[in-house]
Amino acid sequence: MRNTKDQLWLPGAELRQLISRFAIAPQHRVESPIRAANPSAHRDVGTEFQQYRSFQPGDDLRRVDWRAFGRSDRLLVREAEREGRLTIVFVLDLSGSMSMQDSNGQSRYEYACELVGALAWLANEQRHDLMLLGLGGGRPLVVPAGFGQTQVERMLRVLSQAAPEGPSPTSVEVHNALEQIPARSALFVLSDFLSTDEQTTASLVKLASRSFSMTSVQILLNQELSLPRVGQVRLVEQERGGTQLFDVRSFRRDYEARFGQLLRDMRRSHVGMGARFVRTSADTSPAATLRAILHPELPGSKRLLVSVAGA
Repeated sequence: MRNTKDQLWLPGAELRQLISRFAIAPQHRVESPIRAANPSAHRDVGTEFQQYRSFQPGDDLRRVDWRAFGRSDRLLVREAEREGRLTIVFVLDLSGSMSMQDSNGQSRYEYACELVGALAWLANEQRHDLMLLGLGGGRPLVVPAGFGQTQVERMLRVLSQAAPEGPSPTSVEVHNALEQIPARSALFVLSDFLSTDEQTTASLVKLASRSFSMTSVQILLNQELSLPRVGQVRLVEQERGGTQLFDVRSFRRDYEARFGQLLRDMRRSHVGMGARFVRTSADTSPAATLRAILHPELPGSKRLLVSVAGA
C-alpha cells in the first residue's frame, strides 16, 4: 500500500472494528424547528416498501420475495426506504484556521481528514453514496456524489492535495453548496466554527432542514481550551494574518469567560437547528471522537469530549 496521506487517513483494522458497530446515519431524522414548520417532500423513514434489490450474502432470507423469485428466477430482497441509500455528504472547512496545529504538530485539518476517512469507509461499507464539499479559502472544492471504494479514494486524494488557507466560508458559499446537495442526504460538517457569523449559521440551518440528518463536529486545540497560568500568550490570526502578545495573568480570566460563552452559544445554535453536535480537540483519539459522532444513544452532554469554562 502506498504510504501517502490519503492512505493513512483510511481507518486501521482496530478502528474499523469499532465503528462498524454503528450506523453512519440515525434511523430516524433529527427534527429541527424549520423542518417541522416546512415538512419535507421525502417519505418518513419507516417500513414502507420502496424497491427491490439483489440478494447479498448475509441478508435475512425472510426478506426475500419468493413470488418474485418464481417469476424471475432471481433472489430479490424487498427494501424499505430506511434501508435504501443516502448520500453521505462531508462539508469540510478549508479556511486558514484549520491549518493551526496542536502541541503534537497535528493540524485541525489533518484531524478532520482522519475522521472523514473513517466515516467514508463506514458509509461505503453500508452501501451509501458519498460526496465531498470543501468550503472557505475563497475556492470551493467539490467531489460530486459517487459510490464504492473508488469514490472513497478519490475524496481522500483530493483532500490530501488541498491546503486550508484564507477566509472562512461565507453565507453565500454555504448557500451555493446547499444547491448541490441531494435532498436525501446525511451531512457531516467539520470545522472549528469559531468564525461562523449569523448569516452563515442561518445558511447552515437551511441546509440542515433539507437533509436527512446533520452532525456538526467542532474541532478545537488544547491551547485554545487551556491557557498557561503565567507568561505571555501569542494569538495568531490565521485567516487575516498578524499576531498579538498578551500577559496571560491579565488576559486569562476574560478570555475563558468570552470563549466559554462563544462555545455555549455555538452548541446551542447547532442543536437548535436539529443537528447532532460533537465538540472535540485535535489531540483526542479519533476512536473516541468517532464513537461520540456515531453512538445513537449518547445525550448531547456526553458528545462534548472537551470543554472550557463550563461550555
